[in-house]
Amino acid sequence: MKDVATLVNYIMWKLGTSAFSPQDSRKPDDCILGIYHSLSWDKYKDRLVVDLKTNGKKRLVVATTALSMGVNFPDIRYVINWGPARNLLDHHQEAGRAGRDHKQSDVIIIYNGQQLKDCEEDVKDFVKAAKSPAKCLRVASYKSFDPDIQPLEPKHDCCSVCRALCNCQGLESCESAKLPFEEEKQTTAQIEQRRVRSVTDDTKSTLYDALLELRESQCTGGGVLFDKTESHGFSLELCQDIVNRCTEIFTIEDLMTSFPVFTLSHGLKILEVFQEIFSDIEDIPCISTRNSEHCEQVNDYYGYFDFSSDSDSELQDCED
Repeated sequence: MKDVATLVNYIMWKLGTSAFSPQDSRKPDDCILGIYHSLSWDKYKDRLVVDLKTNGKKRLVVATTALSMGVNFPDIRYVINWGPARNLLDHHQEAGRAGRDHKQSDVIIIYNGQQLKDCEEDVKDFVKAAKSPAKCLRVASYKSFDPDIQPLEPKHDCCSVCRALCNCQGLESCESAKLPFEEEKQTTAQIEQRRVRSVTDDTKSTLYDALLELRESQCTGGGVLFDKTESHGFSLELCQDIVNRCTEIFTIEDLMTSFPVFTLSHGLKILEVFQEIFSDIEDIPCISTRNSEHCEQVNDYYGYFDFSSDSDSELQDCED
C-alpha cells in the first residue's frame, strides 16, 4: 500500500494540474489517474472499472494485481510493472491485461537490482536479456513454457531488443513502432555538457557522514526507517550510491530519476544536505510552505478523494 501511495503522489506531483480534465477541476471523475488495490473501497473500485470499460477519463491506473483478474478491459495499450514479477507465469498473467482487443500492446518493466533478489532465476535471466544486443525478450520470457519459441516477424513487432535490430530500413511501419515515451539517445556532445562538480575524497566523506546523520534523524523521528539496520527508501547502499555520484547531482530530478528516491520530501532533505556542503544548488522547492508551487501540486492529489458524499462514519474510518 505504501508503494502504491508513493507512486501516486510522485505522478500527481509531476502532472500538477494536468492530472485533471478539465485542468481547473478537482472532481474525482475528472482525474485521469486511478488507484486500485485490495483495500480500496468498493465504490471506488466500481467507479474505476466502469470508467475503463466505457472509455472514460482514466488514462493511468496505479494498481496491485487485484485489478482486472477475470475482467476484460478492451483497449489497454501498456502494462508497466514497477519491479518484475516473481516468476514468469505471474509475468504473463499480468502482461495479459493489455491487448485484449488483439491490437499491438507493450509491457514495460522498470526495476533495480535489489528488486530481483526474491525473483526466480528465469525471471532474472529474462529481465537481464535486455542488456544483451542479441537476446530476444519474447524468447527469454517464453522459453520455460515453449523451448521452440521464436522471435516475431517483423522484428519491430516483437520486443525492444529485436526492434533495435529490425531491418525494415527506416520504413514508416518500422518507425511508428517506437514507443511514444522512448527518448532519443543523447549524443556525446550532450553528455559532455552535463553539469558536474569537482569533489575531493574528504568532501565525499563529509557528505556520507551528513547523509548518515539525516538517515538517523529519520529513524528516531518515526520517518522512513523501520530500524537501525533495515530501511525502506533510505538504505546505507543509497547513501553510498549518492556519494559515489555526487559530482552530478544538482536538482530534485537528478535524485528522483537516477536513484531509488520515491518521495519528494525524502529527495528535498537530501538536496538540502548538498546545499549545506557544496552551496551550488540553485533551487530547492520548499515543501513546508503551503504557498510553494511544488507543494500545491502534491497536495492537489488529495483533491482526488471525494469525501463530500461520504457519511461521517466512513470519514471517521478513513481517519482511523
